[in-house]
Amino acid sequence: VQPLVTPTVHIALTAELESRVRQMEATDMEDRKHFAHQVEEFFQSQWPGCQAWLYGSSAHLLCQKGSDIDLYLALPSAIDNEFFDIKAALEQIETLLCGAGLAAMFVRAARVPIVAVSVPKPIRWWRYSFDINISDTRGVFCSQILGWYVEQDARLRLTFMPLKQWLSKNSLNNAKEGFLCSYAWVLCLIVFLQTCAPPVLPMFGPKTKFESHNTSQAGELLVRFLDWMYDFDWSANYVASSTGQVRPRTEFPESIQEAVVIEDLLAAQKRKNITRMGEEALHTTLMACKDASQALRRQVTFAGLMGMKLSRKRVRCL
Repeated sequence: VQPLVTPTVHIALTAELESRVRQMEATDMEDRKHFAHQVEEFFQSQWPGCQAWLYGSSAHLLCQKGSDIDLYLALPSAIDNEFFDIKAALEQIETLLCGAGLAAMFVRAARVPIVAVSVPKPIRWWRYSFDINISDTRGVFCSQILGWYVEQDARLRLTFMPLKQWLSKNSLNNAKEGFLCSYAWVLCLIVFLQTCAPPVLPMFGPKTKFESHNTSQAGELLVRFLDWMYDFDWSANYVASSTGQVRPRTEFPESIQEAVVIEDLLAAQKRKNITRMGEEALHTTLMACKDASQALRRQVTFAGLMGMKLSRKRVRCL
């Protein structure tokens, strides 16, 4: 991979990324944990012994100011009960929250059924908008793994948070429009940091002892990641998140027709492609990565990159 144009470029870019993260980062992580505990206590009268678990960005240090909260509510009566009525329980949760004066809505059409709660203004201790699910624990486990990675090396956080801001500004992490979701982007970044030479991140493992000998700063890693995304042979390989590798797509026959294959972190439980990205969205994404990398190499600031108009030109066919 090409080095940046001058040694001072990535130093200045890293300083800008650090400043941006300080402005973006949530400073209320303990309050979010306390809120989850209060939600748990609220439902105790209906479901004694229930537990509320944070997942998503509120469960780790990639959380931005103003982010909503995702909660998994573990109901004792639902554990190992194939006859448990999830729909009825979510309707009951909706009723209880509406009774507390909140704008709660059971979203039946969601991939994982949830109750979405909007709190535009604090009502007593209810101060966060949040979603509750009672049937999918994957988010909790994945968030714990992501949190472990974030704790291994600060450069993951310094690279991803500004990157996500740029992606959001250009709708490049809008899965509803056919692009990669933010979760898919962070998995790609983690695998890049595991496979660059020398690696920045280790393989996942609670007992892992790892010391990175990679001295690249976050600014340089961001540019190299954009190059990595553009140069990745998506037609031949896939991102193996569970093992921290780039692997041949022949190992993933059930998704061979997909434009992009990114393996879920919990593939040890069930191999799963987490994206349904089409060719056109992939082409747009690759061109955006190329344009952004070239701009940063020309010493365009990250603020300048945020102000650039996204190119919609098509790139090479895959």
